[in-house]
Amino acid sequence: MIVTAFLSRAFASPWQDPTIALLERESRIAPASIVHGATLRDPLTWAYRLDGFALPDEIDTLVHREYAEELERTHGARGTPWRALPQVRGSVGDLAPDYESGDEEAGIASLRAGASLRAYPAIFEITAEPWFGVDFDEKPSAVLQLPEAWAGIHTGSWTAGFGLRDRWLGPARHGSLLLTDNASPAPLASASWDGQPWHPLGRFHVELGAGWLDRPREDVDHPGWLLADLRWLPRPEIELGLSRMSMFGGEGRPTPDFGQLILPTEPHVEGDPELLLPDQNELASFDLRLTAPIARWRHVAPHPRRVGGIDYVEAYWEYGGEDVVAGSVLGIPVPALGGVGNLFGGEIASGPLIVTVESSRLLDDTFRWYTGHRVYHDGFTQDDRVMGMASGGDALSTWGAVTFFPVRWGVELSVEQIRSVEVIEGTDRGIEALATDEIRRRIGLAGWTLASGRGWWRVRGVVEHATGADFVPGAERWSWYLAVSR
Repeated sequence: MIVTAFLSRAFASPWQDPTIALLERESRIAPASIVHGATLRDPLTWAYRLDGFALPDEIDTLVHREYAEELERTHGARGTPWRALPQVRGSVGDLAPDYESGDEEAGIASLRAGASLRAYPAIFEITAEPWFGVDFDEKPSAVLQLPEAWAGIHTGSWTAGFGLRDRWLGPARHGSLLLTDNASPAPLASASWDGQPWHPLGRFHVELGAGWLDRPREDVDHPGWLLADLRWLPRPEIELGLSRMSMFGGEGRPTPDFGQLILPTEPHVEGDPELLLPDQNELASFDLRLTAPIARWRHVAPHPRRVGGIDYVEAYWEYGGEDVVAGSVLGIPVPALGGVGNLFGGEIASGPLIVTVESSRLLDDTFRWYTGHRVYHDGFTQDDRVMGMASGGDALSTWGAVTFFPVRWGVELSVEQIRSVEVIEGTDRGIEALATDEIRRRIGLAGWTLASGRGWWRVRGVVEHATGADFVPGAERWSWYLAVSR
């Protein structure tokens, strides 16, 4: 559904909760040397980022209220800062939301209650976010979710740990070719480093992770999962990223050699009808972010009193596909991309007003994006939900939003169109697809305001009209969704 990142649950999407949305906006105006495309954007990560970063008074006051424990930790507290923030959500409608950690809120009405639990003893970080709920349909059903359960270390520069945690790769606001919080998170052990070893080179970010996909599957149960992400900021206004995800092994499947996991020169085994030889499924992407901090260029002060005018303009691009070794240079295997996808986006901000537009194109040829690999047919999915773009791997999508967010409240109007193609078969000669495309058009309205105490109250609604529904000629369908949460 068309729920913007402002209103996504918990700590995954790029703009996460409204507090982090404000920090993202101010860091672009400054501009601050922050790696925006890294997977984690949680409150503790932002508390470390705020060191030496001046904020306008009203936002600074809000941040100190909302992230008091995280700031206490980063300022050298000797105790064990911790917090427990209750959360609740009620929804009605027959449209399943996207980017909700795999929670489809099945039924005509749903209730959820949970808490965000966070503790920071010494250099350690321990978090959990249990959710309990009921979906009401012809027969009520109970729901138990744990989208976050993480334990590790976090020093600002170094982060390492193991568990479940929502992640989002790349600079886009409403999608990512490789990894978003559209599906339930999979168990992962990861380590990352962020810093500037030599100032003239700019900032670097490196993350490596290994785990497995734990949800029930129809192809191979519990395949291994690798994640790699490298980012470079030669200047705060420029960010380049290289990312890769890999599947391998699993129950009843041999694991490739370690060298093949690092450089898959033979990732797709042919002539193996019984599917007994090692095989892999790879996706990789390159992304670029360019930000023009126009307000900063107009003024010397780090945060001038802005009256009218443009604060910043940003453009970003993500390019990816199936990672294969298609040739060599001087005898050295060279990776290449097949089944290429693109995501383009742009944003312009002026005071409390922000306009964002994104467009993605993920149409496969003989390669597959998220599903359809020869051995790992379910591909990069959890509970049949893709781990990347919610629109799927055979679709064209366009999304746009107009947001007005002074500081303590905000509203947003958003629209989206998704054109999906139903592919029957892919061969060396091309693809065979159904003659009718499914086109879904959505319009959404959302609002949020500071709650008494801490946290935010949010309300969001969306209406969708589909033509060629389920790829049936002439078929139409209306769907809707309304949710209130805190």
